[in-house]
Amino acid sequence: MKYTLPLITLFIPLYLLAQNPIALEFEHDGLAREYLLYVPADYTPGDVLPLVFNFHGITSSAGEQYIYTGLLGSMNTVADTGHFFVCYPNGVKIPDDDGFEWNVGFAFSSTTADDVGFVERLIDTLHANYGIDQNRVYATGMSNGGYFAYRLACELSGRIQAVASVTGTIVPGEETQCRPERPVPVLQLHGTADPVVRFNGSQSGLSMDDLIKFWTDNNRCFTSDQDVFNFPNINTVDGSTVSKTTYTNCQGDNEVVFYRVEGGEHTWPGSSLTELGVTNQDIVASREIWEFFRPYSGPIVTSTEDIPQASFALQVQPNPFVDQIQLNTKTEAIQTIIVSDLLGRTVYQNHSLRTPQHQIPTTDWTPGLYLLRVETVSGAVSVQKIIKS
Repeated sequence: MKYTLPLITLFIPLYLLAQNPIALEFEHDGLAREYLLYVPADYTPGDVLPLVFNFHGITSSAGEQYIYTGLLGSMNTVADTGHFFVCYPNGVKIPDDDGFEWNVGFAFSSTTADDVGFVERLIDTLHANYGIDQNRVYATGMSNGGYFAYRLACELSGRIQAVASVTGTIVPGEETQCRPERPVPVLQLHGTADPVVRFNGSQSGLSMDDLIKFWTDNNRCFTSDQDVFNFPNINTVDGSTVSKTTYTNCQGDNEVVFYRVEGGEHTWPGSSLTELGVTNQDIVASREIWEFFRPYSGPIVTSTEDIPQASFALQVQPNPFVDQIQLNTKTEAIQTIIVSDLLGRTVYQNHSLRTPQHQIPTTDWTPGLYLLRVETVSGAVSVQKIIKS
C-alpha cells in the first residue's frame, strides 16, 4: 500500500512557499514527534478556534500532506474562510524509507508506536499554546491517514468530535476491537477505481459496504432512511462523478455520510495535482469535509451520567431480566427504542412505535450489561443501564 507524491511537488510556485506552516515537535513515548500547524490568516492571539487534524498516507509525510491537501487541495484556504487551525502531524519514520506511517494494525507494518497517545498530547499542547477549542476538534486523513482517523474514532472518541476518511478504511478484524465511547459522526470518501485501497475490500482493508455498515451500526442508524444526492458533473473531462449518501436517522443526529466517486482513484478530490490518478473536480473534498465537521460542537457525551435525565417516567421490568423485558411509560407514547451492548453494537432497535408499552424478547442476548435508549414521540429521551442475568 504505497502512497507517495511525485517530484512535481518540489516545483511549487514561490507564492505558495510564502504560506509556510509553523514546524513544531515534542518527545512522546521516547520518540521525537513532529507536526506542522497552519494558522488561519486572520488569527489573533486569544481567539478560540476549532482544530482539524489532517493525517498523511503511508510513505508520505506531514509536509507532503500539507502540499497535496493543504495548498493544492484547498484545506488551508477553507481554514482561512472557516476560521480554524489545521494540524499536519508526522507519523513514525519507516525504516529504510523517506516516509512515515501510522499505527493502524497493518500486518506488514513495522510500527507499534503510541500514535493515539501522541494525538491526545498534541490536543493538550495546542490548547495550552494556542487556546484551541477543545469542544471542536476533528480528524481527517488520506489513505493510511484515513485509517488512522478511524482509529481515533475508536479509541479517542471522548476528544474527537467527528472524523472524515479520504481513500482510507479499517483493517479487517480491527473493527472488532473498535469500541467508541459514543456514536461518532463519520464521513467516508472513496473512488470506485482506487487501485491502492480497493473499493470492494482486500486483506488490508474493509470494503466500502462493510465499512459503512459498521459505522451505521455503531451510530445506531435506521439505514432505510437515506438521502442520496448526485453532484452535477460540472467537469466532464476528469473521468469521474460523485454521489453522496447521508444516513440521517442516527442516535443523537450523529450522521454517517458516504461520498462515492465513480471512476475515482487514490486521490483527494478538488486537488490541482492530478498526477496521482483520476481526481474528481466536481467537488472540493476539503470544503465538503469542513461543512460536515462544522455543525458538531459542544461537550462530548461519553457516558450515561452525562446524558440529561428524562422528563418522563420509564419503567423497565424485570431488571435484571432473563427472557424478556417490559417497557412502560404510562403516559408518553414511545417512538424509538435502541439497545446496545458494551461494544456499542445494536442488539435491538425499533423506530416506528406509537404506544406507551412495549415488550422486548431477550432470549438470544448474552448475559451482561446493556444500554437502553428510549425516545418518545414528543422527543423526550431516557437512557438506562439494564442487565441480563
